Amino acid sequence: MKLIWSLTEKELGEDELVFEWRPKGNYLAVASSNNSVKLYDRSGHLIDELFLPGRVEALSWDRDGDMLAIMNDKDTAVTLWEFASKTVNKLDSGMSGKEKPTFMLWSQISPILAIGYDTGNLLFYNQRTSRVNDNVPV
Repeated sequence: MKLIWSLTEKELGEDELVFEWRPKGNYLAVASSNNSVKLYDRSGHLIDELFLPGRVEALSWDRDGDMLAIMNDKDTAVTLWEFASKTVNKLDSGMSGKEKPTFMLWSQISPILAIGYDTGNLLFYNQRTSRVNDNVPV
């Protein structure tokens, strides 16, 4: 195996990393202890960076690689970062405002993001319609 590029502790910090390849493998999203998500291309060039209020706990690309969902430890909302336009939106559960997301994953067959909360609630976000639904049968 041949090393293509590497990142240093100076660039990423000392804590455990969270990373996620964009579908088709052309870009890598990396989150580290400095409360940011950095987007690198296959050659290791920094494409963009997004700062968040807390340490990133999870990253998840939608099935087409158009949107990156980001969960951090200081926010009850999930951050949605659109790849092409670089726009950032917050997705709040609207349930109590105190619920903490603990899990999230995009569907591999539809534009739906599932978010699980520490209260046991489950929320589904439809990217196509921008609608939130917490009444979907599981």
